Formats: sequence, structure tokens, C-alpha cells
Amino acid sequence: MCRSFATIPAMLLRQLERIPAQRDLPARYDLALEDEPQAVTYMVVAGFACRYGVLPRGRRQILAYLVPGDCFDLGPCLKEGMDHFVSTLTPVKLARLPRSHIGERAALLPELGDALADARRRAEAIAWQWLLSVGCRTALERTAHLLCELFTRLRAVDLTTGLQCELPLTQMDLAEALALSAVHMNRTLRDIHRREWATFAYQRLLIHDFAALQQIAGFDPQYLHPDRTNLLWRSLEERATTIPATGVAYPSDGQPCGASTSTVRV
Repeated sequence: MCRSFATIPAMLLRQLERIPAQRDLPARYDLALEDEPQAVTYMVVAGFACRYGVLPRGRRQILAYLVPGDCFDLGPCLKEGMDHFVSTLTPVKLARLPRSHIGERAALLPELGDALADARRRAEAIAWQWLLSVGCRTALERTAHLLCELFTRLRAVDLTTGLQCELPLTQMDLAEALALSAVHMNRTLRDIHRREWATFAYQRLLIHDFAALQQIAGFDPQYLHPDRTNLLWRSLEERATTIPATGVAYPSDGQPCGASTSTVRV
């Protein structure tokens, strides 16, 4: 299980963005291969990264997504006989935080220490949900659950607009997190779009019917953050409006094409 993975609330994230020790990394870059000291914590300021493992024959499994506001360290990856890696999925901006520096900041911002402690517990809950998805949920249920989770996490750091957000992942990135084949992943996303629950295309996620997506997934956002999630949940439940849903045809190669317009209820 991955450790030292935390989500910092948006207010603290904005304060920490001013830390000068930042690095810009390209997409598909393995951080775990660097010779970095273990007494350093990294924070994702922008972009998406992941933890992943690789089987001897080369098959990859994504173990966790790291989104803006998430913190992690490379300690488990740098020891002899490492069992997983940390890699960027998109261009990423990282803040490099020596743990002594975090201690100093936490003394000035007690909320920071509290947020890290709470978020580590939340990260463990996320890991358990992912394990539950692979073990018990169907492909449709686990995909719906992951989309609900990612949208809620991005909403917590102010990276959503209404019921949509940028989700700069490929279908293969999702498949490797959900233990699905590329073909199965494509079919499942088409099914979710056909049911008018959500559309994932052109690296954007548009939620058409959050309640239906949540119901099929059995998604209870309490494990992410009770205070923030309750506000999100109420705002989505209390809204009864119509939004245009962009119809997307998915050919066999998984790349979206074409468009039509329909109206769905949130």
C-alpha cells in the first residue's frame, strides 16, 4: 500500500505554491529513478502523476493517481528492491519540500499538519476503495466510481467548472488503474456515455447525471473528506437543471469523434 500520499486543501495549496523549490517535469517521466534523498516530500502543484507497478512481462498497474494538491515521497521507491515507481502522466510542476521545511511551515500553519494527517488517512481509504473495485465491482461500477472520485478530488482543489473538468488522461491510463483491457475500457466509457451519465473525451470529463453515476458505483464520498464532500453532494443533489450533453462516437481505436446534442437532467 502506498504511503505518504496526501491531498492539501485549496487554501493551503495556494500558500505552498509560493515555495521557490519547484521543478517542471515532462510527461511520462519516472521520478523514482532519480537519486533523491528520502527526507524530501513532493507536492504536485500542476499536472497528473501516478504510482505504478510493473510485472516481469511488462504489464503495468496504476496504484494511485496524484493530482494537484497531492503530496508523496519516494522513500519506498528508492530502497533496494523497489516494488513500484512514481511517474508523471502529463507535464507536471512539483514543489520539493524538505521535511524540516514542512515542520517549519506547520508551526506557522497548524492547519497544514492537520491536513496532512487527515489526508494520509484519506489516502489509505482511497487505496481500500481501489482494491474493492478490482475485487468486487464490475467494469461499469468501477469506472463510474473512479470518475466520481476523480471529479470530487479535483473539485476539492478548485479544478472543476460546474459539472466538468479537465482530465488529461488517456483511456489506457484509466484501463491500467481499473485492471481492464483497452477494448473493455473503451466499451465501458461508451456505455456510460450512452446512458447519459458522463462523457470522457478529448481529455475532459463532463458529468451529465451525477446521481445516476454515483448510484451505479455505490460511491459514498465520505472517505475523501466529509466536510468538503457534503457541500459537493448537497450542491449536486439540490440542483435540478438541464445541461447540453455532447454525444461522442467512440470508434474501435478508442479515439472519440463526431458529436450530437441532447439534454439530460443533473
